[in-house]
Amino acid sequence: MAKKPDMSKLYAEARKDPGLRRPLVLHKNRPPIPLEHKGKVVGFHIPAKAKYSGLPATGTIFVSKKHRRKGVAAKALSSFLNKHPDAVSFIYDDNIASQKTHTKAGWAYASKAKGSKQQMWKKASMQKTASQIADQVLEKVSAFMTMEFHKAVKDAHRKQLGREPTYKEHLPFYDAVLARMEQNNNA
Repeated sequence: MAKKPDMSKLYAEARKDPGLRRPLVLHKNRPPIPLEHKGKVVGFHIPAKAKYSGLPATGTIFVSKKHRRKGVAAKALSSFLNKHPDAVSFIYDDNIASQKTHTKAGWAYASKAKGSKQQMWKKASMQKTASQIADQVLEKVSAFMTMEFHKAVKDAHRKQLGREPTYKEHLPFYDAVLARMEQNNNA
């Protein structure tokens, strides 16, 4: 069995780190997972559960200052996400480094509660950007409006003729309506 690494120096460094917003609390039921870089333990990850949903949450990830920007945290986040695809992560608004690391590891911004200083992040593939959602909605609205427009023009033509217009009769009528609408828009 492998020797358990002594992480007391890392814990001491983490407790002094201003980037760690919450007090470092070690739990018996959530033992820290050592994070390695080139065979050396350079940090730790303490997973958690989201307070209200009970979903797996990233919790605390700490990497020693001299080993940052080497992909250690991104690797831990990616690994955690692979094990828990429904996981969430909470990141303070001003923690740009963490947001970039999460993005690199396959996470995406999900939401933010009103008045909160933290953003919730989830697996990137589960998230749709606001612009993607807007595009889908506009596409559906546009298709619906186009369909309704065609129906309204055909109904008006039917009333004018007192019967169902043939395709050959309706096409010039439809073109005339579109031309008149364009004149009104340009006026």
